[in-house]
Amino acid sequence: VMDYFKQLDEESDKLSFHKYGTTYEGRDLYYAVISSEDNMGNIESIRTANVELANNPESTSTEDKLVVVWMSYNVHGNEASSSESAMQTAYRLIAASDNETANWLQNSVVIIDPMINPDGRDRYVYWYKSSRANILNTEANDLEHDEIWPGGRTNHYWFDLNRDWVWLVHPESQGRIAAYQEWMP
Repeated sequence: VMDYFKQLDEESDKLSFHKYGTTYEGRDLYYAVISSEDNMGNIESIRTANVELANNPESTSTEDKLVVVWMSYNVHGNEASSSESAMQTAYRLIAASDNETANWLQNSVVIIDPMINPDGRDRYVYWYKSSRANILNTEANDLEHDEIWPGGRTNHYWFDLNRDWVWLVHPESQGRIAAYQEWMP
């Protein structure tokens, strides 16, 4: 997933990819910034203006301001298609040539965090690959459909990162919230 985003960063002037942290297991955490090529050439002043608007909403005009949107994926490592959805969203925003997408990119900055919990996802993918069958089994009680404990939902220390938005105990949350506050979407 991260290699895909790195490749998009190399191939497109509409995306930049930024590291914001490292997990307990040493996996890097990234977010992508996507907008029109014109906006990307001026992205720092757009970011600064958005932070100013967040900090002083009454004293800052919203006229000609871009909407900054943050999209997070895969907070639970066993959300099987979440990060793939992030990849598809990024591709759609970068590759599409229709007027609607051009309008979105001209009037917004989309930030994508493609994988909040890579340690849990890796645990889930390892389990899935080791338990899937060559022949599709639709029986709900089959091992292929019943993830073993501790599962991939949680991070390395079996903590559900949805529960860490306030306390910021884990490096995934600390890095994400620091990056989020740099943008104030």
